Amino acid sequence: MYRRPIPVAVAARLFDRNLIALPAMSPAETDRLLSELAALGPVVRVRGRRRRVVCAADRGRLIELRNRLACGHLGICLRCAARRAGRLDPADLAQVGFLRLLRVAEVFDPGCGAIFTVYACQQVRVVVDRAIARRAGLIRLPVRAVEGTRPLPPAEVDRLTRRARLGPRGAAGSAPVAPERVPEFEAAEAAGRREWVVAGVLASLPDRDAEILRARFGIGTPEQTLEAIGARLGLTRERVRQIEGRALERLRYGPRRVRLEAVAPT
Repeated sequence: MYRRPIPVAVAARLFDRNLIALPAMSPAETDRLLSELAALGPVVRVRGRRRRVVCAADRGRLIELRNRLACGHLGICLRCAARRAGRLDPADLAQVGFLRLLRVAEVFDPGCGAIFTVYACQQVRVVVDRAIARRAGLIRLPVRAVEGTRPLPPAEVDRLTRRARLGPRGAAGSAPVAPERVPEFEAAEAAGRREWVVAGVLASLPDRDAEILRARFGIGTPEQTLEAIGARLGLTRERVRQIEGRALERLRYGPRRVRLEAVAPT
Protein backbone atom coordinates (compact mmCIF):
# COMPACT_ATOMS: atom_id res chain seq x y z
CA MET A 1 0.00 0.00 0.00
CA TYR A 2 2.83 2.44 0.80
CA ARG A 3 5.39 1.07 -1.63
CA ARG A 4 4.30 3.09 -4.65
CA PRO A 5 7.05 5.24 -6.24
CA ILE A 6 7.43 8.71 -4.77
CA PRO A 7 7.41 11.59 -7.30
CA VAL A 8 10.96 12.86 -7.76
CA ALA A 9 9.90 16.51 -7.59
CA VAL A 10 8.19 15.96 -4.24
CA ALA A 11 10.92 13.77 -2.84
CA ALA A 12 13.73 16.15 -3.75
CA ARG A 13 12.07 18.97 -1.80
CA LEU A 14 11.42 16.91 1.29
CA PHE A 15 14.51 14.92 2.14
CA ASP A 16 18.09 14.33 1.17
CA ARG A 17 18.55 12.31 -2.04
CA ASN A 18 20.51 9.67 -0.15
CA LEU A 19 17.42 8.87 1.91
CA ILE A 20 15.16 8.97 -1.12
CA ALA A 21 17.38 6.42 -2.85
CA LEU A 22 16.71 3.86 -0.14
CA PRO A 23 14.54 1.04 -1.54
CA ALA A 24 11.14 0.35 0.01
CA MET A 25 11.42 -2.23 2.76
CA SER A 26 9.76 -5.56 2.09
CA PRO A 27 7.26 -7.05 4.56
CA ALA A 28 9.68 -9.88 5.34
CA GLU A 29 12.45 -7.42 6.20
CA THR A 30 10.03 -5.41 8.32
CA ASP A 31 9.00 -8.50 10.29
CA ARG A 32 12.66 -9.45 10.80
CA LEU A 33 13.58 -6.04 12.21
CA LEU A 34 10.53 -6.02 14.46
CA SER A 35 11.48 -9.45 15.79
CA GLU A 36 15.00 -8.25 16.55
CA LEU A 37 13.62 -5.21 18.34
CA ALA A 38 11.28 -7.36 20.40
CA ALA A 39 14.20 -9.61 21.35
CA LEU A 40 16.10 -6.65 22.82
CA GLY A 41 13.49 -5.97 25.51
CA PRO A 42 9.78 -5.64 26.24
CA VAL A 43 7.62 -2.54 25.77
CA VAL A 44 6.24 -1.21 29.06
CA ARG A 45 4.23 1.84 30.06
CA VAL A 46 6.08 4.28 32.31
CA ARG A 47 4.19 7.36 33.56
CA GLY A 48 1.67 7.07 30.75
CA ARG A 49 4.25 6.65 27.96
CA ARG A 50 5.32 3.46 26.24
CA ARG A 51 9.04 2.63 26.43
CA ARG A 52 11.16 -0.28 25.35
CA VAL A 53 13.28 -1.48 28.25
CA VAL A 54 16.78 -2.52 27.12
CA CYS A 55 20.11 -2.79 28.87
CA ALA A 56 22.78 -0.14 28.30
CA ALA A 57 24.86 -2.47 26.11
CA ASP A 58 21.94 -2.95 23.67
CA ARG A 59 21.02 0.71 23.40
CA GLY A 60 23.15 1.25 20.30
CA ARG A 61 21.65 -1.78 18.60
CA LEU A 62 18.14 -0.49 19.43
CA ILE A 63 18.87 2.87 17.78
CA GLU A 64 20.36 1.16 14.71
CA LEU A 65 17.34 -1.12 14.19
CA ARG A 66 14.91 1.72 14.84
CA ASN A 67 16.60 3.97 12.25
CA ARG A 68 16.69 1.21 9.63
CA LEU A 69 13.03 0.43 10.16
CA ALA A 70 11.99 4.11 9.98
CA CYS A 71 14.09 4.88 6.89
CA GLY A 72 12.68 1.82 5.16
CA HIS A 73 9.16 3.25 5.56
CA LEU A 74 10.01 6.86 4.79
CA GLY A 75 7.37 6.92 2.07
CA ILE A 76 4.67 7.15 4.72
CA CYS A 77 5.95 10.56 5.86
CA LEU A 78 6.55 11.84 2.34
CA ARG A 79 3.11 11.02 1.03
CA CYS A 80 1.37 12.33 4.12
CA ALA A 81 3.28 15.63 3.86
CA ALA A 82 2.67 15.94 0.11
CA ARG A 83 -1.09 15.45 0.51
CA ARG A 84 -1.32 18.09 3.24
CA ALA A 85 1.08 20.62 1.70
CA GLY A 86 -0.17 24.16 1.17
CA ARG A 87 -0.66 25.62 4.62
CA LEU A 88 2.84 24.69 5.83
CA ASP A 89 6.12 23.78 4.18
CA PRO A 90 5.94 20.10 3.19
CA ALA A 91 9.53 19.62 4.37
CA ASP A 92 8.50 20.67 7.88
CA LEU A 93 5.51 18.33 7.82
CA ALA A 94 7.65 15.44 6.62
CA GLN A 95 10.18 16.01 9.39
CA VAL A 96 7.44 16.11 12.02
CA GLY A 97 6.07 12.86 10.65
CA PHE A 98 9.51 11.25 10.56
CA LEU A 99 10.10 12.02 14.23
CA ARG A 100 6.85 10.24 15.07
CA LEU A 101 7.85 7.37 12.77
CA LEU A 102 11.07 6.94 14.75
CA ARG A 103 9.05 6.80 17.94
CA VAL A 104 6.63 4.23 16.48
CA ALA A 105 9.49 2.07 15.24
CA GLU A 106 11.03 2.00 18.72
CA VAL A 107 7.95 1.14 20.78
CA PHE A 108 5.85 -0.92 18.33
CA ASP A 109 4.86 -4.30 19.75
CA PRO A 110 4.29 -7.03 17.13
CA GLY A 111 2.12 -8.90 19.60
CA CYS A 112 -0.55 -6.19 19.69
CA GLY A 113 -2.20 -7.60 16.57
CA ALA A 114 -1.74 -4.51 14.36
CA ILE A 115 0.19 -4.18 11.11
CA PHE A 116 3.22 -1.93 11.44
CA THR A 117 2.61 0.10 8.27
CA VAL A 118 -1.06 0.72 9.10
CA TYR A 119 -0.27 1.76 12.67
CA ALA A 120 2.63 3.98 11.58
CA CYS A 121 0.52 5.67 8.89
CA GLN A 122 -2.19 6.48 11.40
CA GLN A 123 0.29 7.91 13.89
CA VAL A 124 2.02 10.05 11.26
CA ARG A 125 -1.30 11.44 10.06
CA VAL A 126 -2.30 12.40 13.58
CA VAL A 127 0.94 14.22 14.36
CA VAL A 128 0.96 16.04 11.00
CA ASP A 129 -2.65 17.18 11.40
CA ARG A 130 -1.88 18.48 14.87
CA ALA A 131 1.19 20.33 13.60
CA ILE A 132 -0.98 22.04 10.99
CA ALA A 133 -3.60 22.92 13.63
CA ARG A 134 -0.95 24.45 15.91
CA ARG A 135 1.05 26.44 13.37
CA ALA A 136 -0.96 27.13 10.23
CA GLY A 137 -3.64 29.51 11.55
CA LEU A 138 -3.27 33.24 12.18
CA ILE A 139 -4.96 32.67 15.54
CA ARG A 140 -3.79 29.61 17.40
CA LEU A 141 -6.59 27.42 18.71
CA PRO A 142 -6.23 24.41 20.99
CA VAL A 143 -5.90 21.17 19.09
CA ARG A 144 -9.03 19.79 20.73
CA ALA A 145 -10.99 22.79 19.41
CA VAL A 146 -9.71 22.26 15.88
CA GLU A 147 -10.46 18.55 15.99
CA GLY A 148 -13.94 19.28 17.29
CA THR A 149 -14.80 21.57 14.34
CA ARG A 150 -14.13 19.18 11.51
CA PRO A 151 -16.85 18.92 8.80
CA LEU A 152 -19.69 16.52 9.46
CA PRO A 153 -20.17 13.51 7.20
CA PRO A 154 -22.77 14.05 4.45
CA ALA A 155 -25.16 11.54 6.04
CA GLU A 156 -25.08 13.46 9.33
CA VAL A 157 -25.68 16.76 7.54
CA ASP A 158 -28.72 15.31 5.76
CA ARG A 159 -30.11 13.97 9.02
CA LEU A 160 -29.72 17.31 10.81
CA THR A 161 -31.23 19.33 7.98
CA ARG A 162 -34.25 17.02 7.83
CA ARG A 163 -34.78 17.42 11.56
CA ALA A 164 -34.62 21.19 11.15
CA ARG A 165 -37.16 20.95 8.29
CA LEU A 166 -34.81 22.63 5.84
CA GLY A 167 -34.95 19.85 3.27
CA PRO A 168 -32.18 17.35 2.45
CA ARG A 169 -28.84 18.75 1.40
CA GLY A 170 -28.46 18.90 -2.37
CA ALA A 171 -32.00 17.76 -3.16
CA ALA A 172 -32.76 18.21 -6.87
CA GLY A 173 -35.41 20.79 -7.68
CA SER A 174 -35.79 22.03 -4.12
CA ALA A 175 -34.07 24.81 -2.24
CA PRO A 176 -33.67 24.99 1.53
CA VAL A 177 -36.73 26.55 3.12
CA ALA A 178 -35.97 29.19 5.71
CA PRO A 179 -37.60 28.73 9.11
CA GLU A 180 -40.78 30.67 9.73
CA ARG A 181 -40.28 34.08 11.31
CA VAL A 182 -42.78 35.17 13.93
CA PRO A 183 -43.21 38.99 13.90
CA GLU A 184 -44.36 39.15 17.51
CA PHE A 185 -41.34 37.21 18.70
CA GLU A 186 -38.95 39.32 16.64
CA ALA A 187 -40.47 42.55 17.97
CA ALA A 188 -40.17 41.37 21.58
CA GLU A 189 -36.59 40.26 20.99
CA ALA A 190 -35.65 43.63 19.45
CA ALA A 191 -37.29 45.52 22.29
CA GLY A 192 -35.45 43.50 24.90
CA ARG A 193 -32.13 44.05 23.14
CA ARG A 194 -32.87 47.79 22.87
CA GLU A 195 -33.65 48.09 26.58
CA TRP A 196 -30.44 46.25 27.46
CA VAL A 197 -28.32 48.57 25.30
CA VAL A 198 -30.00 51.75 26.58
CA ALA A 199 -29.49 50.64 30.18
CA GLY A 200 -25.82 50.02 29.51
CA VAL A 201 -25.35 53.40 27.83
CA LEU A 202 -27.07 55.25 30.68
CA ALA A 203 -24.94 53.39 33.20
CA SER A 204 -21.85 54.91 31.56
CA LEU A 205 -23.09 58.46 32.28
CA PRO A 206 -22.82 60.30 35.60
CA ASP A 207 -25.53 59.26 38.04
CA ARG A 208 -27.41 62.59 37.99
CA ASP A 209 -27.33 62.82 34.19
CA ALA A 210 -28.66 59.27 33.84
CA GLU A 211 -31.39 59.86 36.40
CA ILE A 212 -32.61 63.02 34.65
CA LEU A 213 -32.70 61.29 31.26
CA ARG A 214 -34.65 58.36 32.67
CA ALA A 215 -37.20 60.71 34.24
CA ARG A 216 -37.51 62.93 31.13
CA PHE A 217 -37.98 60.07 28.64
CA GLY A 218 -39.83 57.61 30.90
CA ILE A 219 -37.16 54.90 30.93
CA GLY A 220 -38.19 52.61 33.75
CA THR A 221 -40.30 55.35 35.30
CA PRO A 222 -43.17 57.67 34.25
CA GLU A 223 -42.21 60.76 32.29
CA GLN A 224 -41.76 63.89 34.41
CA THR A 225 -41.55 67.60 33.66
CA LEU A 226 -38.53 69.79 34.29
CA GLU A 227 -40.28 71.36 37.29
CA ALA A 228 -41.06 67.97 38.87
CA ILE A 229 -37.50 66.72 38.41
CA GLY A 230 -36.07 69.95 39.79
CA ALA A 231 -38.31 69.83 42.85
CA ARG A 232 -37.24 66.23 43.55
CA LEU A 233 -33.51 66.90 43.11
CA GLY A 234 -33.49 70.40 44.64
CA LEU A 235 -32.57 72.10 41.34
CA THR A 236 -34.08 74.87 39.29
CA ARG A 237 -35.93 74.19 36.06
CA GLU A 238 -33.18 75.81 34.00
CA ARG A 239 -30.45 73.75 35.69
CA VAL A 240 -32.31 70.52 34.95
CA ARG A 241 -32.60 71.59 31.29
CA GLN A 242 -28.86 72.29 31.12
CA ILE A 243 -27.98 68.88 32.58
CA GLU A 244 -30.36 67.19 30.15
CA GLY A 245 -28.77 68.95 27.17
CA ARG A 246 -25.28 68.05 28.34
CA ALA A 247 -26.23 64.38 28.75
CA LEU A 248 -27.83 64.25 25.30
CA GLU A 249 -24.70 65.82 23.81
CA ARG A 250 -22.62 63.02 25.29
CA LEU A 251 -24.85 60.46 23.57
CA ARG A 252 -24.40 62.03 20.13
CA TYR A 253 -20.72 61.11 19.74
CA GLY A 254 -18.37 58.21 20.27
CA PRO A 255 -19.15 54.60 21.15
CA ARG A 256 -22.42 55.50 22.86
CA ARG A 257 -23.91 56.74 19.57
CA VAL A 258 -22.74 53.62 17.75
CA ARG A 259 -24.40 51.35 20.31
CA LEU A 260 -27.65 53.28 20.21
CA GLU A 261 -27.81 53.40 16.42
CA ALA A 262 -27.34 49.64 16.26
CA VAL A 263 -30.66 49.06 18.07
CA ALA A 264 -32.59 52.10 16.83
CA PRO A 265 -35.94 51.15 15.23
CA THR A 266 -35.97 51.54 11.46
